[in-house]
Amino acid sequence: SIVISGAGPTGVETAGELAATYGSEKDITLIISGEHVLQASLVLPSVSQVVERDLQKLGVKLVRNTKVKHVQTHAKGEEDPAAQTTLTLSNGSTLVADLYLPLFGVQVNTSFVPTNLLDSAGNLILDKTLRVAGTKNVWGIGDVGNLEAKQLTVTDAQSNHLSAALDSVLTGNGGLGKEYKPSGKTMMFVTMGKKYATG
Repeated sequence: SIVISGAGPTGVETAGELAATYGSEKDITLIISGEHVLQASLVLPSVSQVVERDLQKLGVKLVRNTKVKHVQTHAKGEEDPAAQTTLTLSNGSTLVADLYLPLFGVQVNTSFVPTNLLDSAGNLILDKTLRVAGTKNVWGIGDVGNLEAKQLTVTDAQSNHLSAALDSVLTGNGGLGKEYKPSGKTMMFVTMGKKYATG
């Protein structure tokens, strides 16, 4: 049995790919902290519905409105040659898995950044020019920032903006630089094996 905790893009694709590969040979469970998959990704409800339908067609069991609270791995023994993991869930139930994959939450590495430059989630607080708030010559782009979803699709626009802003500031031709305008769109493409995909 395989249990995947986290119903964001990575968890959903992993569950779908494993189910498409192994079919009924493996019992695959996806733990969803909310009511629907991809909920924190801010996708349209119709995308979540299609993904859930496709996962269920592939045989993935969806466990909603719960999180893994405790993980205990049992070592291999002479009587039981396979190690297993017992998961205690926030809804009070337990699951035993041969393989547990914790695939939840983007965790940015900002542990080295002074806390006054971070928001409550540990992201850099950026102003509208992608400059770190409260600094004069520090900028942030990508997953570390707090202005947009943590998606590769926004990084290109942020990189282009930062390049122009740095050029403007370093050459003295523009002061603080132009304001960055976040896309406001969540773009995502989710594949689940060879037969199922949406976005």
